[in-house]
Amino acid sequence: MRFYEIFKNIVSEANRGMIGQVLDHQAGKGDIFIDAQGLEYRAVENYKFPLENTERKFTPEDDYPVVDKFEDEFESVFKTNSSSVVWASGQPSNAGFAALIIELQGPAGRKYFGKYFRNKDASGHLFWSVSNFIKEVTAAGFKLEHKQNDKKKGASSAASLYPVYLGITDMIIPIANVAATLAKTITKSDPTRVPEEEKATVVELIANIGKGAVECNPKLKSNYEVQLGETAAPIALNQRFGVTGAYDVAQEKLLDVLEPGLTWQGLDRVFFPSSVSEELVDSEMISQAGTRIGISSKDKKGGASASLSSINSTIKNQLPQIVKRIPNFETEYQEYLEYLRIIRNSKGHNMCLNLAAYMGMVSQEVANTLAEIVRTRPGDVDALRAADGNGKFYSMCINYPGYKPSNLAHSMYQPAYHMTASLSRIVCAEMNKDQQKISRFFSSVLESSNMVQVKTDFNLSGSQGGYRSFNVIYPPIFDGMILFDPGPYYYATAKPSILCFKFLPGKKPRS
Repeated sequence: MRFYEIFKNIVSEANRGMIGQVLDHQAGKGDIFIDAQGLEYRAVENYKFPLENTERKFTPEDDYPVVDKFEDEFESVFKTNSSSVVWASGQPSNAGFAALIIELQGPAGRKYFGKYFRNKDASGHLFWSVSNFIKEVTAAGFKLEHKQNDKKKGASSAASLYPVYLGITDMIIPIANVAATLAKTITKSDPTRVPEEEKATVVELIANIGKGAVECNPKLKSNYEVQLGETAAPIALNQRFGVTGAYDVAQEKLLDVLEPGLTWQGLDRVFFPSSVSEELVDSEMISQAGTRIGISSKDKKGGASASLSSINSTIKNQLPQIVKRIPNFETEYQEYLEYLRIIRNSKGHNMCLNLAAYMGMVSQEVANTLAEIVRTRPGDVDALRAADGNGKFYSMCINYPGYKPSNLAHSMYQPAYHMTASLSRIVCAEMNKDQQKISRFFSSVLESSNMVQVKTDFNLSGSQGGYRSFNVIYPPIFDGMILFDPGPYYYATAKPSILCFKFLPGKKPRS
């Protein structure tokens, strides 16, 4: 899995969609959207409805229709009704729905585009792919073109060959049938992501794993290696083609432990998730008995990703294994385990405040009072100041030099959100103060997860190319610094949500 920041750049663009474009813009590398007059726009904000992070959709109540619920929330944000939004095709369901609104900013001002969804996913995410955004916005009468930012490097922008664009996600596929399934689904793939001239090549590359090179586009070598490699890796492991490294070790110490007698050949089905913002892996190989092994696909440069929910899940399910490897794990990392307990038992509006209380920055009573204000009255500065009796805590957060909102006049700006955005950075800095120890902690947990890493190597000679090797790494290796991070969820214009962690490949922690 390719990444430079976990949750800051949560997963590949293929899985982040338009929300990923917003995050990229905030990081200074978002793509450009061009209208019919040639004016350039960038995605500057996203708004997910319902606004409450824990609510997956609006649901009807007696005398309170679901559409009215949405309109009330919309007007609380934009001070007007939803008719000001350019809506993609589809109507909100009276039985319940969620909505995503993307804000573009350009020389002609701000433009708002929306799409209705059945509900948010389990992580609270709404996925609107860039290609569908362009298509649906254009169909709604606002013509846009997509131009990739020149600052982005690596794979060619001419193609996106991740499983989500190939049409093979969110279904369990017999590994023997992946190529045949791909041959059917790829015909419906968006040609702006999978060019028509590449579709046959993609199928042939997957069908020919272990059988020789095929004619392909030399300009897309990195796309084949990094993107299509996610599809190729489970097939190679099952077929034992080109495998190197800890292939047999993982079979003995992971597969056989989870399911006695299980081999790579017994993992004969595969699942490619379409949204992996809360996951650790790019794919899962599955046995007939239901055992799942996560595959983190990587190019030769490495990389991996995970979320704090994955960390908590691994600790819950694998603690005996972790303790067996590291007998003093619970005592040595007691502080970090307590941080995670607080994170696990908190919600967005009180998570950082509960951590601040644990750290002694404020009393738990004051933290609870502030959390309720964040949840119900985020614009009430007087209440925020009065919570601790002298306003010192609020002032510390608002004036924190590590976070300066760019636009205090933004329609979504709220003082309480500004406070929690600053606080998220303050508590993360405190949790990360011993960089060596926190990196060892995260690495220790991740190395005990039910996953392997696979480095894919695609060989190209002229216009003939094919997969050469798949290097299996087990236990997973995380060479770099791993730290707590606010991620994309803490800004002065958004309700606070969950904390994350980020991985900085190749960087060494401070001693």
